[in-house]
Amino acid sequence: MGLSLDRVSMAFLGCLAYFIYTITLYCDAPLQKYFHSFERQHFKDRDNTVKLTDVVFGIHGLVMMFAIILQIGIYEKGSQRLSRITAGLLGLNVPQVYLIASRRSTEKFSIPGVWLDFARGIFSIVQMLLYCVIDKDNAQLTGNVPKLLLSLVSLMFDVIFIFQHYICYRSRTLECLVNQES
Repeated sequence: MGLSLDRVSMAFLGCLAYFIYTITLYCDAPLQKYFHSFERQHFKDRDNTVKLTDVVFGIHGLVMMFAIILQIGIYEKGSQRLSRITAGLLGLNVPQVYLIASRRSTEKFSIPGVWLDFARGIFSIVQMLLYCVIDKDNAQLTGNVPKLLLSLVSLMFDVIFIFQHYICYRSRTLECLVNQES
C-alpha cells in the first residue's frame, strides 16, 4: 500500500527498455557497425560504449523488477489499481511522488530501497567516469546516453523521495510508527 503500482509499472518499462538497448547494441554486429560508422563521422574512433557490465546491469534491473512484481502479486495492495494515465503514458516516475504527497506520509514505503537505488545510480555514474579515465576519452558519457540519463533521473527521484521521507513528512511517518507499536 505504500508503493505506487504506477511507479513499479514505469520502472519495469524503463528497465526493459534499457535491457533491450544494451543487449541489442552489445550483441548485434550490424547495429554496432552502423553505430560505429556514425561515431567515426562525428567523433574520433572509439570502442563500443556499451560494455558487458551494462548488459549485466540491465539483466539485474529486470530481475529485481520481476521480484517486486511477484511481491505485489503475493502481498496485499489495498485498493490500488494501475491508473488510466499510467496505463496510457508509462513515461514518468511522478506517481510515487504524488502518492506520498497525497497521503502526506511515507508509511509503508521502502526508504531502504530508495537508498539502494540511490547507491546504484551513484555507482553507475562512477563506473562511467572510471571508464572515461581508463580509456582517456569521454565516450562512456557521450556514447551511452541512455545509461547516463537513467542514472540521473533515478538519482533525481531518489532525492525527492528522501526529501519527502526525512523532511516533508517526517513527523507524520514517526506518528505512524508510534501508533503501530502501540
